[in-house]
Amino acid sequence: MTQEWTNAVNPFNSMKSLVWADRYEMLADSKGEIPQPVSVTIDPTNRCQLNCSFCHSAAFRSHSPAHVDREELLRLGRMIVSWHKRGGPEAVCIAGGGEPLLHEATPDLIQTLVEGGVQVGMITNGMNMQGDALEAALLCRWVGFSVDAGDPEGYGQQKGTDPENFHRVLGNIKDLWARKISKGQDHPSIGYKFLLQPNSVRKVMDAAYAAKGAGTDDFHARPVCLPNLVWTENEIVTAKSMLSKARLIIEDQHFHVYGVTHKFDPNFERKIPEKCEVTPLGGLTFCADGWCYICCDKRGDEDGRMCKWDDIAGNGGFWGSEKHWQLLQNLDTSKCTKRCTFGAYQDILEKVFRQDQMCRAFV
Repeated sequence: MTQEWTNAVNPFNSMKSLVWADRYEMLADSKGEIPQPVSVTIDPTNRCQLNCSFCHSAAFRSHSPAHVDREELLRLGRMIVSWHKRGGPEAVCIAGGGEPLLHEATPDLIQTLVEGGVQVGMITNGMNMQGDALEAALLCRWVGFSVDAGDPEGYGQQKGTDPENFHRVLGNIKDLWARKISKGQDHPSIGYKFLLQPNSVRKVMDAAYAAKGAGTDDFHARPVCLPNLVWTENEIVTAKSMLSKARLIIEDQHFHVYGVTHKFDPNFERKIPEKCEVTPLGGLTFCADGWCYICCDKRGDEDGRMCKWDDIAGNGGFWGSEKHWQLLQNLDTSKCTKRCTFGAYQDILEKVFRQDQMCRAFV
């Protein structure tokens, strides 16, 4: 049993990206050729009905409270389907920004993508997971619920809302699980997301029990990224101990506990690579302000802005252009102020594909 998971074959292990070896090879060649993306992210809206204390999109939402026009959003869905059929994205993560289910067209966007052969995952706070949204969620490969608490009191504190909304969200999760079972589907995988914070680490067991009771498949915890937050040694030890205890006591063949810490250093500080060339794999984010950004962690940051939605793909598009290559080569990672989703992939690019530290030619 590792610190992070029982079975290394899981959705949260960054080593899964080794299946994209052909794309890594293109990036490693340094010839200016950029591979097609494996996945992209769409933010339908920057609106949100919660006020999470740790939201790293808060500043972006405050100066750009954008909400995409319905027809524009569906047109983007059709564009990605067309790109997919030309060898482009295999999957889309619908997220935010804001809360995607506050956009009335998100269910139709999901249906458009899935009918076009594109897999969909969604990150949601779960408040609006009813009606058409619930039915659309059944089309997804996975749905991650950002709950971040194990009881109503903690939920109210962390999410800046009425504590009773904790029961509303868990009820919606249970409804999705029940509909999945009634339809005899093995998808979507349902995840319960929990940000580890010094004031919440002792609630890990409560949250994991709540997750299992609601019918989720996975409990996913990772350290929060907040400016000037410094973890004490005791807090880190407690967090790791709670995650190990949850795996030992609560995990079974149908419910898995993941404490994802490999993207952080031993002090739970975010790891930032010296350079970042790997965002073409899955970083491309269509934000609600109508711009494409190089990475979901660069939402709203001018140095991560690529082009308008319509200009990203196709002949003469930004994707794969000299401008795109230069943006990758010149990105100043010291200006990355949020967590780093793709730093582990940059490490793989360097150590596996450039330095061959895994002796790839040998079984």
